[in-house]
Amino acid sequence: MDRSLSRNRRSENSAPRSTEVQRQKQGDPPTNRSFPEGDLYGLFELYPLMQGYGTKLDLGGIVLKKALVIAHERSDRYGSISKDTFGVMFMGTPHRGSDLAFWAGILDSIGDIPALGSIRTQLLQDLQPKSACLGSICSQFVERAKSLRIFTIYERLKIKGLPGLVVDEHSAVMQIPNEIPIPIEADHRSMCRFSSKENEKYQMVFDCLQELVDDAVGTEQPYDTAIRSEFTQSLKTLDPEAVLRQILRASPGTCAWVLENGKFHSWRDFPKNRLLWISGIPGVGKTTLMRYLVENLRRWLQRHEVVLYDN
Repeated sequence: MDRSLSRNRRSENSAPRSTEVQRQKQGDPPTNRSFPEGDLYGLFELYPLMQGYGTKLDLGGIVLKKALVIAHERSDRYGSISKDTFGVMFMGTPHRGSDLAFWAGILDSIGDIPALGSIRTQLLQDLQPKSACLGSICSQFVERAKSLRIFTIYERLKIKGLPGLVVDEHSAVMQIPNEIPIPIEADHRSMCRFSSKENEKYQMVFDCLQELVDDAVGTEQPYDTAIRSEFTQSLKTLDPEAVLRQILRASPGTCAWVLENGKFHSWRDFPKNRLLWISGIPGVGKTTLMRYLVENLRRWLQRHEVVLYDN
């Protein structure tokens, strides 16, 4: 289980080759879906872990780690995903183990779940050829994770009837400097399910996510600065006065209402309010209103000229 924080951008995959995948067992993706070979097909191979083969004990955090590793290694194609991912919250995600014994141990911890039986056997058969790959994902992600803010939530309680924890602290915590490990008094199934917003465990998880959001919003990325610079430069290529002259003047009395608008006064009179947004459907006169405002603001500034004296 995981919760990832990513800025709102997307990267497309245009690989021409694909393979048809048929649904064969519970937890597989829908039939007649086409998945590209290579990068994304590798993610598809891990898809059953997200579904837990119907056990509700998903290991979707592994799929997330693989996706971020791919984005990091293939920056030419998926660079925006890597750049836009600021932080991750892992909840009960295993980060250790490079052989089948490790993953079999996790399955042993859920082996007594009623009706698991054949599903556990199926999981072992499916994990056997993938165990080395899963271990590789764990080690590769540690390198990728160095630039991320990471909260790792790990369970403290056993699922009723099981001999041990599904993912214990040793398996869940990567022990890297930018990781904040946090125990939660819940089992693997209930650690991300809460009875209400007033629930203490909910508040703890919410506060961590809120911290990630606040820090991400306050972080300016290099490409943001580049885009802003490019936009500002494009404005300099225009002659503002020439543009203004091309706009029709408002008919007398038709735009005076805006000068009495409280939001306009708040924007004009308080320097910190840098943006005034005027919206409306096409053709209602927004551009004409803008010329009216520009001319009135110029006269207002002349009347309210401020002179600074330096002693």
